[in-house]
Amino acid sequence: MFLLCLCIHVAVWRNRYPKNRPAALLFIFIVLPVIAASMLAALSRFAVFMPFDVGTWGIPLIEFTGAYLLHFSLSAAYIMSYPAVEAVSPSLMLALIIGGSNERGVSIEELISTFDGKFLLEPRIKDLKDAGMVSESKGLLSLTRRGKSFVTPFIVLRRALGLPIGGG
Repeated sequence: MFLLCLCIHVAVWRNRYPKNRPAALLFIFIVLPVIAASMLAALSRFAVFMPFDVGTWGIPLIEFTGAYLLHFSLSAAYIMSYPAVEAVSPSLMLALIIGGSNERGVSIEELISTFDGKFLLEPRIKDLKDAGMVSESKGLLSLTRRGKSFVTPFIVLRRALGLPIGGG
């Protein structure tokens, strides 16, 4: 089930890159499988029309539930880690730049000049705007209602752990 959703994800991303990627991932990996399972359950009531026995789907309910929980766990882990895959990784960029220099090598000053705030921050700001987490007015960014509801649990957790709000 997870591999099928992963194939759908790749096909959708290659066909039309969604603007709200988190919602698209939730739909593909969580909602679609629930719809498919519901349709199978509905079809099982009309097994007369099916060329094979779908009365029990050939799988005991407990095993089907276990399979869905495995799918849900894999999907949740994938959805949570996807932003890291999509983002520009400074470490990966450093390795690519150093590797691309062949035998010549790259000075630390050259590497530092490659990375600026625009390179690292602009894609993240665009992602936050696209997801509806922040809005911009008169050159100033502020959290939207959706952004506040997303950030609040992290603030509460960081306070509970005794960590500063803006640091590590």
